[in-house]
Amino acid sequence: METERRKGARVSRLSAAEAKELWELRIQLEKLLTHHAVPAFQPEDLTRAKELIQAMSQERDPVAWLALNREFHDRLYRPSGRLRILRFANNQRNLIDRYLRMRLGVLQHYEIAQREHRNILAAYRRGNAALAVKRVEAHLQRTADSVVAFLAARMK
Repeated sequence: METERRKGARVSRLSAAEAKELWELRIQLEKLLTHHAVPAFQPEDLTRAKELIQAMSQERDPVAWLALNREFHDRLYRPSGRLRILRFANNQRNLIDRYLRMRLGVLQHYEIAQREHRNILAAYRRGNAALAVKRVEAHLQRTADSVVAFLAARMK
């Protein structure tokens, strides 16, 4: 939000450069969390993550879908035991939420995200941290690239 004296407040314009920078940091944080979380992932984490994927597959309201998505990612990373890093990653997600709402609302990429979520969870289920890290990175990078491209085109 931007404020100007005697003119009030307005929502700041979405910036492709800002989105790119936020995702660069988010990707690094979530790769680190994934690396530490996979070895500690428990059956109840897997069960809940599957339930969340199922719920997301039936949800088309961007705000509700994003709440489920946030819980899904949190379920993946919480077993890492890295609570400070998790808190920092959550702060990054808060900054990115408006970009994600735009991506889901405008570009309708639910199905792509769902396929990627299932692939990430499969790597977790197998206990393959290196593969899970690779898939988390690809998932977040694909999201970032689509939003940055959309914003860059819109600013021309």
